[in-house]
Amino acid sequence: MSKHNRTAAALLGRRSPVSSTGAQQGSTYEGAPGWGRDAKSELFLLAVTALAGEDTFYEKAADRDARLTALAGQVALDDVAWLLRLVGWVRGEAQLRSAALMIAAEGAAARLAAGEHGGNRALVTAALRRPDEPGELVAYWLARHGRALPQPVKRGVADAVRSLYTERALAKYDTAAAG
Repeated sequence: MSKHNRTAAALLGRRSPVSSTGAQQGSTYEGAPGWGRDAKSELFLLAVTALAGEDTFYEKAADRDARLTALAGQVALDDVAWLLRLVGWVRGEAQLRSAALMIAAEGAAARLAAGEHGGNRALVTAALRRPDEPGELVAYWLARHGRALPQPVKRGVADAVRSLYTERALAKYDTAAAG
């Protein structure tokens, strides 16, 4: 019996998280027709295909990271609940640490810059699943946004630290080899 070959009836009710705008917008890198995507679809594809700080065949790492941060800020202002679910899924199911940290930090930064309250703390907490990740997020924030760590970011990190730091975690992650 086939495991992956399913009929259309089995797939009813499922929708792809990626959708196009339906209009051709320019061309691809190699000259083929290209279709535009909405910001959520573009962010989803970028999050699951991007390894932060690494070049791809078509795009340099700095350009890709800049696009990811801009999209995260835009979506954070448009639909923070969707972004929160994306961060949780990218970090949990997809097991992508760097993308989740970047999206959460940039989403919170964009919301704070726009004066939006609520959801920022949860964004930060959703991206942190291992005891070494709060330090990663704080280091990322300091490198991108300077020394001023906003209160929602501090509290989001504190929420994660309370649940992540256990005796076992201390034995595993607090070593001379760890940063």
